[in-house]
Amino acid sequence: MASSSAAAVLVCLLLSSAAIAVLAFDVKEILAPEPDFSSFTKYLTDSKVADDINGRKTATVLALDNSAVAPLAGLSAAQLKDVLTVHVLLDYYDPDTLHRLFKNKSAVIATLFQNSGHGADDNGLLNYVEKADESMYFGSAAADASPDSELIKVIGARPYDLSVIQVSKAIIPPAVAGGSDASTSAGGNATSLAPKAGVDTATSASSDAAAAPGPAGEKKASSAERVVVVSTALGLDMAMAMAVFGAL
Repeated sequence: MASSSAAAVLVCLLLSSAAIAVLAFDVKEILAPEPDFSSFTKYLTDSKVADDINGRKTATVLALDNSAVAPLAGLSAAQLKDVLTVHVLLDYYDPDTLHRLFKNKSAVIATLFQNSGHGADDNGLLNYVEKADESMYFGSAAADASPDSELIKVIGARPYDLSVIQVSKAIIPPAVAGGSDASTSAGGNATSLAPKAGVDTATSASSDAAAAPGPAGEKKASSAERVVVVSTALGLDMAMAMAVFGAL
């Protein structure tokens, strides 16, 4: 009896550890060692947006350093959460992925704000553009907004689940905070950076769908493939558990 109980406990531990190892990530673990992003990390934590990110299968966080979070300071709690979710893309992206995935050098990408159902009139979508010098920019896809929040660097990543990248400016859609858009630039950048005809779209088809399929050849291009990975891991651990049963 004792041997059977011990074996049952072992099975549970093996299955649990496999599932956690394959699926779990924590955006705060990536940001916590970075003191320059302490304010943004606190905003994510206090608003519970960090929990929303960690509950997804894939996500890309557009993070702001302490010098770029000033536009968020005067927002209400509800507005702050909306803006933070604008900074969460629904799939995994890094500079290499963006460069290879969007051949037209521009795309419309869905955000967690769009996924919430609050992002009407394109306020929950972001325009992405890559310039001739390979610099990359994001901005609200709403009317009169310009993609001029530049991708600065990758802070950390867990391919192909979670990517955290630094951008230069807060992106505040016109529908939030009385129509203010912190990423709107002065001058002629709106014309030079605006997506052209034939722009790729990477919007989510359902509340749990990724924003766009991963590039061909990458090991986690779809949710279905992730299920296979989980099933394989669980199957291996189940085989180990059955071996334990046989030994007992």
